[in-house]
Amino acid sequence: MYKMTQAQSRLEYLRGEIEAERISYDEIAELQSLAAHIEDDDVLLKQWANVPEGDN
Repeated sequence: MYKMTQAQSRLEYLRGEIEAERISYDEIAELQSLAAHIEDDDVLLKQWANVPEGDN
């Protein structure tokens, strides 16, 4: 399991991959596994992690 700082670091890396339009399926799966660490107001990562509105 990730520590908080590791999780935040990975989330920022994955955000960069999304914005560069080069995120892989494995990275999407990793993002979904980190969904609990995504900030409530981070719509971009929540959408890509397939987190329903109002959930975290």
